[in-house]
Amino acid sequence: MLRVYAITNRAPLRLGRGAEKEPLRAVAASGLVLVVGEVGAPPLTPEALTAHDAVVRRLAGRCPALLPARFSWTAASDAELAGAIAPHRDDVLTALRLVTGCVQMNVRVLGKRSAVDASPRAPEKAIATGEGEGTRYLKRRAHVLREAESLPELAPLNARLEGLLRARREERQAAGELLGTAYHLVGRGRLRTYRARVARAAVTLRPLRLRVSGPWAAYAFGPETLR
Repeated sequence: MLRVYAITNRAPLRLGRGAEKEPLRAVAASGLVLVVGEVGAPPLTPEALTAHDAVVRRLAGRCPALLPARFSWTAASDAELAGAIAPHRDDVLTALRLVTGCVQMNVRVLGKRSAVDASPRAPEKAIATGEGEGTRYLKRRAHVLREAESLPELAPLNARLEGLLRARREERQAAGELLGTAYHLVGRGRLRTYRARVARAAVTLRPLRLRVSGPWAAYAFGPETLR
């Protein structure tokens, strides 16, 4: 059984070992490279998720462009894996171009709920950019262009981050004081600037609280079918 950890367009020379210390290898398919280990399907436990993420983060540090694979994605053979990835090739290549040289930062928004929770989201708009459908699709989902905001409370933060982010996604959530999470795609060399701007914005957003974590691999910016 093959367990898939990540997708890239160029595997590093040294892949190392997987979550269960199995040797990793690269499977080339449809112009992509999938990093796999020959081991059984992982159990859905916090420990397994942590071990999987540790492998993905290490690989991401060695690849300019990498998308984490969905946890517990397995295949019986290289051929089965190639058949599974082929229909998504264009969207994956578009996503790899988007995340090249970037890491993901997460901002959790905590505070009391407001009337904004009841506000309907505006429908997504078609984007006429002259780009391919895969690029337009990913940009719609990643909110690269101005679209309806899931977390309008973050407008002051978004203004401060103008020109700094490659892409962002926002998700409204309902879990106690957690209002939602923003996922930011940031150039590896701009993390100090990013953190400073978020810290300044956090002051203006009180009584809301921002909880920042990362850098992570770009979990939130792959095609939805592979997340």
